[in-house]
Amino acid sequence: MGSAFALATFDDGLDTKIAPVVAEAQSFVISTREHIEMANERRRIIKELMGQVEAAFGEPKKSAYDTWKLLVAKEKEHLTPLQTAYDLIGKKMGAFVQAEEAARAAAQRKAEEEAQRQQDAELARIEKKTLALLEKAGGLDEQITALQAALESPDTADAEAASLRAQLATLNMKRDKNTAAMDVQAVRAQQAAVAQGIPAGTWPSPAKVAGMSTRMRKIAVVNDKALIIKAVADGRLPIDLLDVNFTTLNKLTTAGMAVPGVAVREEVIVATRR
Repeated sequence: MGSAFALATFDDGLDTKIAPVVAEAQSFVISTREHIEMANERRRIIKELMGQVEAAFGEPKKSAYDTWKLLVAKEKEHLTPLQTAYDLIGKKMGAFVQAEEAARAAAQRKAEEEAQRQQDAELARIEKKTLALLEKAGGLDEQITALQAALESPDTADAEAASLRAQLATLNMKRDKNTAAMDVQAVRAQQAAVAQGIPAGTWPSPAKVAGMSTRMRKIAVVNDKALIIKAVADGRLPIDLLDVNFTTLNKLTTAGMAVPGVAVREEVIVATRR
């Protein structure tokens, strides 16, 4: 307390000395050689005052620095074991969470593997049952009939029905392909007979399959959508050919974009919480 009072008293004495020197320096004008000498003398006085200031505050600064180092050391002495304990608990928590996550991942993998095993077994069973039906049926038409009957059975599960549908689609495509090949052969034979002078009416018609008829249909394939859009814009095609993608359109309007030919309607969405 006494040293602080002494420092404050000395500080006041320094202010008394420093204030006039600073004021004189601010108003000092150098216009002659004599002024240069006077200015140099004033700088010497200022230098001495700077030394006095450094001496006055040097010892308190050193004492304060030593005290600061001591406080830092004491702080570290208390904080270090606390930090060690804090980190140790954190490591234990992390190890538990990691082990828990590993156990959960292992359980999930086991469940997925078991589900896959059951699915593979079920698919193998369905495939075996389907193959047994096909082998028992014999011909292609009989196979289709047998699979269709199994598909319509109320005892057929969804997974089995999906397999039956896929197999039926394959068999129907095969039958259609065979029928088409037979028709082509018959037409070629008729052409050959006509070329040889045999009346066309006397040539037998292609073999018919009971319960089946064939017809040709045309299916459009889009090669250049831009040409369709241009034809609609020119009025040569109906505008119904162009469908609006409302998912993309709503995203654009939500983002604030002005889309030509589109008006924005707002509606209130109500949510109820329990």
